[in-house]
Amino acid sequence: MNTFKLITAIALLLCLAPMPYGYYILVRYIATILFGIMAYQYYREKKEALMIVFGALAILFQPIVKIPLGRGMWNVVDVAMAVILIISLLKNKKTPEEPKIQEPENKFDKYSDAKANNPRLADIGSNFITSISRLPSIKELANLNILLEYLPGLSLDEQYVLDDYNPSRPRSIGKNLSLYARLKTVEKPRDIDFPEIYDRIHREIEIRSNSKAKADEMLGERKPLPEREDPFKHITLPFTEEAIWRAYLLKQTDHLIGMYWHGLYNKRIFINKAEDIDSISPIHCDYELKNLDIIKAEAKKCWSDNMCPLVVLDGDKAYVSHYWFDHWHGLKQVQCLVSYDHTSHTITDFQIKECEPIIRYHGGVYY
Repeated sequence: MNTFKLITAIALLLCLAPMPYGYYILVRYIATILFGIMAYQYYREKKEALMIVFGALAILFQPIVKIPLGRGMWNVVDVAMAVILIISLLKNKKTPEEPKIQEPENKFDKYSDAKANNPRLADIGSNFITSISRLPSIKELANLNILLEYLPGLSLDEQYVLDDYNPSRPRSIGKNLSLYARLKTVEKPRDIDFPEIYDRIHREIEIRSNSKAKADEMLGERKPLPEREDPFKHITLPFTEEAIWRAYLLKQTDHLIGMYWHGLYNKRIFINKAEDIDSISPIHCDYELKNLDIIKAEAKKCWSDNMCPLVVLDGDKAYVSHYWFDHWHGLKQVQCLVSYDHTSHTITDFQIKECEPIIRYHGGVYY
C-alpha cells in the first residue's frame, strides 16, 4: 500500500509537466483506485470524516464523468494530493507497526510424536485400579491415606491425612470423591456442617414442626468448615516417570471411586493395556450389551502399544498421556502437563485436556 501511495504521489507531480493526454487519464485511474481503497479502509476503521474526504477524491479523479476544473486548478489539486500522500507515508514510517497477535501455541503439540516406552506404567495403573476397587465405602474409612499405600513414592506430610471433602449427598446427582489434605489436628467435617445439607435438613424439620426455633434447637449451629487444602501441596515425590504417573493416578481418583449415584456420569475406565477393554461393562441398559460389544471390538482393533500410558519428563514439566473409556463419550485420549517444583519436590499444577473421542459411544441413559 505504501508503494502504491508513493507511485501515485510521483505520478501526480509529473502531471505538472507537459505529458501525453493518455498519461493524465492513466493517473486518474490510479488515483481513483487508491483513494477508493483508502476510503474503504477508513470506513472499516469507523473514521467517517476521512472516509467521506477520500470517497469524494475518488469521485473527483474518476475518468468516466470528468469534472472540469481547468489546468491551473488541477495542478493545485495534484500537488496537494501528492503532499498529502507523502505526509501519510512519513507518518506511517514513524508509527511502529503493531506486533502481530500470534495464535496461542497448543502446549501439548510438542509431545505429539512421543511414544510409549515404559511398560511399568501400565502395570502400576492396573494394580492401583484393582486395589482401590476393593476398598470399602469411603464413609467407613477414617481417612483416605490407604490410597498412598498403593502409590509408593508419594510421601504425605505427617501433619496431614488425605480425606474426602464432599459430604454424603444421597439426593444430589453425581456425588463423587473430592480429595483434600486435612490437618490431623482438625476434626473431620460432618455432613451437617455443609451449608446445603444443613439448610435442607433445617427446612424439613421446620416444615414438619412448623417451627423455625425447633429446627434451630435440634440442629444447633454449624461448625466452620476447614479449608479445602490441595493434597499435592503436602505430597513430595521424585521427578521420575513412575512417580509422576502415580501422582496423576491419585489426581484422577475422583473418576475411579467415590461414586454415590447409579448413573456413574463421572466414572471412567482407564485403558492401560488392551486387556482392560474387556473390563468395560454396561451400566444398566439391556440394549447397551450389543452396542458395547461392537465398541469393544473397534477399540481392540485400533489399540496399539503407542496408546499405553506415557510420561515424558521435560525440565520442570512432565507430559502424561493415556486413554480411558466412559459411557457418555467413548474411548478418548487424556493429556496432562504436570508442573513440578524441583526445590520442594512437589507438583504445583495439573493441566488436563480430554481430546475428542477416537470411538464415540453413549450409554443411552438420560436422567
